[in-house]
Amino acid sequence: MNSGVHVTVFLLAFTALGIGPAAAQSPKRPFRGLFGGAQSMSTRGQMVDLSMSAFVGWDQPQTQIEPLDSTTDNRTLVSGPYSGGSGSLSYTHPGEHFEFNGNGSAFTGYFPDNNEDPWYQSYSGAGSLSWRTDLTRRTHFHFSQTASASTDYHVGALLGTGIGGGSLGTSFDNSLIQEPAMNTQSAADLSYDLSMKSSFSLSYGFQYHHFFNDDGFPDTGVHSAGAHYTHRLTKNLGYHLGYGYDHPVEFGGPPLRGIHNIDAGLDYSRALSLTRTTKVGFGVGTTVATASQVQDGQTSFSSPRLYGVGHVTLTQELGQSWNFNAFYNRGINYDPGFTQPTLSDTTGAALSGLISRHLDVSLSALYQVGRIGLTTPNYRSWDASAQIRSAISRNIAAYALYYYYLSDLSAGVAVPIGAPRYVDRNGVRVGITAWLPLWYGRGAP
Repeated sequence: MNSGVHVTVFLLAFTALGIGPAAAQSPKRPFRGLFGGAQSMSTRGQMVDLSMSAFVGWDQPQTQIEPLDSTTDNRTLVSGPYSGGSGSLSYTHPGEHFEFNGNGSAFTGYFPDNNEDPWYQSYSGAGSLSWRTDLTRRTHFHFSQTASASTDYHVGALLGTGIGGGSLGTSFDNSLIQEPAMNTQSAADLSYDLSMKSSFSLSYGFQYHHFFNDDGFPDTGVHSAGAHYTHRLTKNLGYHLGYGYDHPVEFGGPPLRGIHNIDAGLDYSRALSLTRTTKVGFGVGTTVATASQVQDGQTSFSSPRLYGVGHVTLTQELGQSWNFNAFYNRGINYDPGFTQPTLSDTTGAALSGLISRHLDVSLSALYQVGRIGLTTPNYRSWDASAQIRSAISRNIAAYALYYYYLSDLSAGVAVPIGAPRYVDRNGVRVGITAWLPLWYGRGAP
């Protein structure tokens, strides 16, 4: 399965502000607590921390939404000026063989332009665990389990209508529709080292999407199984051979045909400069997929076709505190709420760093073109945001954020009931954010 990735950047803004590598040489992290709070869970030690934010802003979405068949309309008017607050509690437990992450968040906002009910609330929770063990010196087993639930559901990567700058870690996400849902994903992998440079693995996984409202989106799931062989030719270059099969299921719906992944290609990752600040990586492969169509109660399938898939990534360190990332990804996957596979091309970049000891900037942009049904392009989206943050103390900062999101599905695409076919939204927000470490364990920063 191909997963959506949120990474991004504004090179023109970077150049116009004069924030080049020379300007980024001197700043160092001023407050370890403040900027440590934005650190990803996968790189932190064992700890419990609390993030809070209070803000005011303005949001202006323009949408075209398919009418609901039921009399209950769960959409909430979230436009115009607003104020509100959010909070998030996170726990991380990293380890060599076992690790666990958990978090819960809540948001409340007041939108005075919505005369019927100006208050908007949303809640979410998620947890993940991973267990690794060596059965023998050469045989390794890995199991992982994730689960999440939310009052606002983003229908896959295609209908991420609640972007709202969430990719910058501000814990804010006012969705255009409220559809309570949960998602679980289980995965198991058994690998055997054939030699110092080669290995063979077998894998199985199941991803399940459940919607609590009966009149909303259909419950869906995807079974995934595969076998892979990898061989490392040099330290940075290798190749892989494998086969995988993804079988989607729409519970109570028509039969669906799966995706065959004939995974043969190269893997490359190395530092390009003598200073080891630039890294590039890529991977290529092939996928055999079939589209389906339901007409007059009958399901028909197109002929299987071979598609090239792959990715390219670029990482650049700029001075002591700036980082630039860019990527391109082409893949095929099933998005929840859609019964057709999607061939998507996604590109994006991200830039972040310190302007001074107390001031940091995050800039991002992402563009995606999709072919739902694998034929012609019928979906496109833009996602861009820019944030500046100023430290008030070790754990408190003021921030300003601008975000823009565009999503457009062609008229011929079957859209889930209540989902927007077209979204064009932008907004601004200013506020105060705080990060409070409640407990440290071993290995914490």
